[in-house]
Amino acid sequence: MRSALVPVVLLAWPTAAHAARSDAIRKLLEDHKDEVAREKCGKWQAAEATDDKELREACAKAFWPVAEREDTAVAWRAYRETWAGTGWAETALVREAAAALRSVGSRAPEADLLELADRYRGTPSEEGFRKRAAEAAIRDASTVEEAHGAASRYPHHPDLWNLVERFPEGFLDVAVKGREVSVTVDSLVDPPEGAEPEVSWVARRPSGDPEPWDDFARRYLLDQGVAKGWLDAWEAARAEPPRYPLCAVSGQPPGFGPGVRVSLAGATLVEPVDWDEGCGPDAWPVFLTVAGGRVVSISVRPGHRLDLDAGPPANGRDVRSFLPKPAGTPVLLDGAVYVPAGPVWLGRGLGGGQPWATGRDPGDRGQPLGGLLKSVGLSAEWQLVPAGDELEVKAPVLDKMPPAMRTWRIRRGEVREIAPLTWRVLGLDPAALGDRSRVAPELGPAAGWVRNPDGSVQRLPPTGAKVAGIYQMEPGDLAVAADILAGAGLSRERAELLDGWKADLDRDRVPEMFVRAVVDGEGMLLVVDPYEKSGAASIRDARVFALDEPGVRSDRRVSETPWTFRKGDFVYLAWAGSEVTGPTSRRRFLVVVRTDGEGYATSRFDL
Repeated sequence: MRSALVPVVLLAWPTAAHAARSDAIRKLLEDHKDEVAREKCGKWQAAEATDDKELREACAKAFWPVAEREDTAVAWRAYRETWAGTGWAETALVREAAAALRSVGSRAPEADLLELADRYRGTPSEEGFRKRAAEAAIRDASTVEEAHGAASRYPHHPDLWNLVERFPEGFLDVAVKGREVSVTVDSLVDPPEGAEPEVSWVARRPSGDPEPWDDFARRYLLDQGVAKGWLDAWEAARAEPPRYPLCAVSGQPPGFGPGVRVSLAGATLVEPVDWDEGCGPDAWPVFLTVAGGRVVSISVRPGHRLDLDAGPPANGRDVRSFLPKPAGTPVLLDGAVYVPAGPVWLGRGLGGGQPWATGRDPGDRGQPLGGLLKSVGLSAEWQLVPAGDELEVKAPVLDKMPPAMRTWRIRRGEVREIAPLTWRVLGLDPAALGDRSRVAPELGPAAGWVRNPDGSVQRLPPTGAKVAGIYQMEPGDLAVAADILAGAGLSRERAELLDGWKADLDRDRVPEMFVRAVVDGEGMLLVVDPYEKSGAASIRDARVFALDEPGVRSDRRVSETPWTFRKGDFVYLAWAGSEVTGPTSRRRFLVVVRTDGEGYATSRFDL
């Protein structure tokens, strides 16, 4: 029996001894004898006594104040390593994490902070490390790629807008369609509540801040010789910026161009945009020929040439036949050029249609076409080659055009090319040569006219047309017309007015006066086109056209009564007539008057 009891006593004794030691440490701590307790723990080698958990637990408590007084990550880590396995060591991990978070420098990189977050995963400080890591990623991003990477790792972080302010090109998408601008913010980022983008159109430069496009364009155009009054009228007619077209200019460094400046809650992005269609750096040139300090000819494309001092056509007459030779500086206004001609002005549409006379002065709104307009110089691909009395424009691009567009001849003299922005603002571009939608189609014999058995035309609209209004002018109206025509150089001695009719061919709700007359023994159709609805009392109130038209007479009598009709979008005036060609034969004809987009034209057809 004795031998059986010895092992039991030997096994129980260490446990009782352990308990006595841990109890002793706890008693010393209760009596606030911490230092004595720590001495005992050292004597009993509690740090190494991994088999005595109670002693280690008690001694861990005894050494806690030592680590707490130092309260550093290093101290808490050493404490944890010494007292591993105790409950105090687990609590020390929380204190170590908190001390480490406090000790992290203000410039700690994201990677270090994430490493610490992983090290102290599960502690209350983990979130703090990760928050600091996000802040570091946002703070340290130095490229668009790094900024977008940070946003991808920390989507919707409240500080991400700082990255948008620094790298707007990585987070703002600007789409420009015409003059419509839309701004989209990257879905990773939340813009400040209520923030709305502000858009402005600017002139971009390789260096320096962008300038509002309208300010730049106005200053440039004034320097190029465009009149202030013209620019004031241009701006007044356009409510929204950019008021000036985005067209190429001269004398700017490489990299210059138009753009939109988008500002959103402190983030600013300047996005390049394309030049407006047809007026970029590769646009075809516009040529002005200058003589005696005034523009005498304008050409904007092959086949177009407006000679401002040219007389009436060699095979006919127009209003120029009755005016003094134009002299003085031409003035551009509302798509037409006006040149002083004695007491009135000779007007010509840029498209080169029928000229007119008017007593209305273009005034300060017009653009003088004098020597002030500056030349920008031809680019290398364009050349001016002498061709008899003219100059021929040569360029590789012309060789690739259809045959009708290959020959471009301009008037000799001092030839100037003006910049696309200048000619677009002045309206000297091909698109402004006349709206083809306003040119009435010619209606010939096959237009569906209602015929009599003998082939003559009845006073009825042709097939597909409707009756339009026409009124015969009273004697008083003819007297007013005579005064207006006299102002255009057609004195009563030269002009015999046969009859007159009022109709609105140009559809501006102001009827024109169509006067069939004989001038210097030859038939003409004279048109008085009033500016205002109240009509015209003098040459100052109207434009006067004169068209050669023998068909106003049939033999020696006035031709048949005219009629008007509407076909499609256009109103026409027509009349029939006939002439004796032999003892038993007669030639019948039809005259049709239409608008040509700028004035009026007549066509005479044999029936």
